[in-house]
Amino acid sequence: MIEPRYTELLNLVNEEILQLQEQLRQQGVKHHLAAGIVLTGGAAQIEGLAACAQRVFHTQVRIGA
Repeated sequence: MIEPRYTELLNLVNEEILQLQEQLRQQGVKHHLAAGIVLTGGAAQIEGLAACAQRVFHTQVRIGA
């Protein structure tokens, strides 16, 4: 039931990342999230959040230590 809210929030973050990547591309700066995404903080421990983030970002996602 709460996963749609996570998906909505992660999609907003993804849109910001894509906009920043486009700005960098226009400036001729290399941009790539080669290392993937690391979720940190207490909310990162929420069950299923990493899998949800991986679906949204289409890249490797892991929980930080």
